[in-house]
Amino acid sequence: MNFSALEFRQGLHQEYAYKMEGFDQDWIYIGQERSATFTNLNPGRYTFKVKTGVNNEWRNDIAQIKVTILPAPWKTPGAYALYVLLAVALMVLLANTKIKQVELASERQINRELKNLNNIKDSFLANTSHELRTPLNGIIGIAENLSEHFAGRDEYASHHLHLIASSGKRLANLINDILDYSKLANRNLELYQKPIDMRVITETVFHSACAAGSAQTDPADQRFYCRHAFGDGR
Repeated sequence: MNFSALEFRQGLHQEYAYKMEGFDQDWIYIGQERSATFTNLNPGRYTFKVKTGVNNEWRNDIAQIKVTILPAPWKTPGAYALYVLLAVALMVLLANTKIKQVELASERQINRELKNLNNIKDSFLANTSHELRTPLNGIIGIAENLSEHFAGRDEYASHHLHLIASSGKRLANLINDILDYSKLANRNLELYQKPIDMRVITETVFHSACAAGSAQTDPADQRFYCRHAFGDGR
């Protein structure tokens, strides 16, 4: 801050003293210098006063001016409000991130448990299928042998034994499908393409349905029933 006072008497030079009320406790005497520098004033309202004198005789007239020091932009109330909002937003973000991490960890744990249960299920199906295969193959073999034994002697018994063998083979194929499902779940299933006889498959289904539909009919009328249900095979 610069200041100056007029002195018209020859040979006399003005001397100066200043005081920043609210910052300086006492007057600061600077001789003939006409400026004052402040570098560490806090934001606020001050009163800058200057008095002059000659040969240590100081006049009673004191010049003064009001001074307002504004805070730095990063120290204004608006800036502090922004800091609070940013802090709240950061806390919300951290809380949401923590919640998502907990949910993700929970989902991973559930996925591991489901995968473990799925592996247990596949293992149970595979083991059960292997256990069913041996007695089922025995039933099929016995039914086929008895069907051949009664062929030409007892058509009724031979026919039903043939149905038992056919149904057993269908069940064996179902067991094979279960085993293939287990292989598919483990990604080690190999496909082998081959032609199939649709006539044989259709006849097997028809004969099974015929047996189910005529289970309560007289054995003597069974052949008549099946011919009328699906047509005479001749």
